[in-house]
Amino acid sequence: MENFNEYENPNFIQNLKNIFLKLYFYFKFDFYKIYKILETFNLLNPPYNLTKIYEILKDLENKINNKLEITKTDINISIDKLKSKVKFFWEEDFLNYLILNDYPIGLLFYNGDYNLLSKGYKKIAIVGSRKPETKTIKFINSFFEKYKYLLKDFVIVSGLAVGVDALVHKLSIENNIKTIAVLGNGIFYYYPAINKELQLKISKSGLLLSEYPDNIKPQKYYFPYRNRIISLISDIVIVFQAAEKSGSITTGKYAIEFGKELIVPFLDFNSNFNGSKKLINSGGKLVSTIEELANTIIDYFNLKNHYNLNNLNNLSEKNELNELNEKDNILENTIIDILKEYQELSITEISQKLKEKLINNKEIDLDITKIVFILSKLELDGKLESKYGSIYKIS
Repeated sequence: MENFNEYENPNFIQNLKNIFLKLYFYFKFDFYKIYKILETFNLLNPPYNLTKIYEILKDLENKINNKLEITKTDINISIDKLKSKVKFFWEEDFLNYLILNDYPIGLLFYNGDYNLLSKGYKKIAIVGSRKPETKTIKFINSFFEKYKYLLKDFVIVSGLAVGVDALVHKLSIENNIKTIAVLGNGIFYYYPAINKELQLKISKSGLLLSEYPDNIKPQKYYFPYRNRIISLISDIVIVFQAAEKSGSITTGKYAIEFGKELIVPFLDFNSNFNGSKKLINSGGKLVSTIEELANTIIDYFNLKNHYNLNNLNNLSEKNELNELNEKDNILENTIIDILKEYQELSITEISQKLKEKLINNKEIDLDITKIVFILSKLELDGKLESKYGSIYKIS
């Protein structure tokens, strides 16, 4: 092949992209097979030798054609036939870390503002149950309502599933917060169908992202792959109401594996939060209030000098947050004192004893939900242990 500046030759680049796409379709969208071939020739580190990549992929295409006794046109795909836009790993604005990890991504189909992927945008992933409880929905709504001016400086990433994902995309759009939806299907396939209008809105005001082009239907095994992208492109991953076997717990596990900040709002101790408990035990950061969540985000990005909480519209005053922490401390200490005295009690019995002990302190929230929060926190901190999830004693 003649020597030329391969990056500046549009015909060459077009041919390379077309061969890459044909092989990608042939391998059923499994980039890893292409990755292993290119890795053998040490061709996955920039600056990329596109001429060599082209030669290897062209040779592979010819072998496949000969083996199947088909013509080149029978692998009927090319850049100009795609409705989706696409970025390849050798392009300047493709994020290097997407290919340089144990779960490599070599191309991305998209629709919308691709620039939202750039490092100039801080990204927070928020994912969770497809069947969120009322308390989870209320928590998320309150968080967006109270901290929308904080969130405007971030891009919210989620997976466009029903439930928590759809809710955070919807709230992002309503509050003029940029959002990225990572799909487990083609960019122009609307799944779930109920989210079609939301998907269209995101394509216009945010970004749709997928490893699958156009109208490719979802497959069950596409969604774990989708979840790894959510974690990879985000700085912080927040997981709401993860059941023990769920997609959101997978996203959380990827976050831990990739060294991302994982935050887990722990809102109840019922079985719908068993996955959340596991993520906390694996290193996720426990929060139980929207104030704690906002402070954790600010601390992680080292924004205390940039954000003064009492200068943000609708944010709580700092002394109010301190009062909340003091009240929680009173509850924690009283619960520990009660269990030292009575050895072992159920949640109902603990609630009754708290009301007796704190009868003169009207400012302490003794709602059963709050008590469960504190019990869960004490257990996760190793101070208490539970039996059957409802009977507690000192560890």
